[in-house]
Amino acid sequence: MIEHIIYKLLHLFISNHNEKRIIDILKKSKDFDGSKKLIIFDVGCYIGDWTRNLISILDKTVKKDYAFYLFDANKKVKKKLTKLIKNKNIIFNNIAFDLKKKKQIFNLNTFFQCSGSSLSSIYMNDKKWVNSRYNFINFFSLKKPKKFSKVLIQTETIDNYCKIKKIKNIDILKIDVEGSEADVILGAKNKLKNIKIIYTEIVENKKNYKMKEKFIINILNKNGFKLIKKDNIGNVSLFSDIIAKDNIFINKKYF
Repeated sequence: MIEHIIYKLLHLFISNHNEKRIIDILKKSKDFDGSKKLIIFDVGCYIGDWTRNLISILDKTVKKDYAFYLFDANKKVKKKLTKLIKNKNIIFNNIAFDLKKKKQIFNLNTFFQCSGSSLSSIYMNDKKWVNSRYNFINFFSLKKPKKFSKVLIQTETIDNYCKIKKIKNIDILKIDVEGSEADVILGAKNKLKNIKIIYTEIVENKKNYKMKEKFIINILNKNGFKLIKKDNIGNVSLFSDIIAKDNIFINKKYF
């Protein structure tokens, strides 16, 4: 319960709330006025708040059909998505995207599942981040929570998934995977040219952040993308050695 309350407060008051901005950008794309259904990927969906917000905006402002594909490696989130995925236009996948299809260890943040759970170990290895958040949650919990647990999962790539599902184009690719975003993007190398907007969080320890940011920007630049917006996620850096920023990239082919 306390975890859910904290998550909702963070989302309400600290989230960058870029959903409306992204839809406004999408409306400016060259083929937006066509009849083609919008295809939106929510990678790292957790309980689906970003998707809910986007659907609310689309239903009010855009008269187009849409299909949302939600992805999360945490099996427990499906129960939290029960009402949302009753919508026939929303498909949930218990999948973690990566550079290639293989068996991998997923680091599940047991005490605060909405943050830090990832194929990456950036959050798990930052003692300041773990201890500060754990002690806070533990203070309000009736039962002492565990920290991180390791779960063996089968990863997939965006390229393979789109090939299997016969998805040709993606209008919005949102990535919130707590540190493994570069591998998610590299696993979409064949699909990048057919993606309009990429909204991705970039996470890394403070020492290596600029290098990782440059690496991701260079990959996307080489595939025709332009960075148009960058927002700091301030609560991540608080009591930690981690930096996190939200970034919006547009594919110049479509704009």
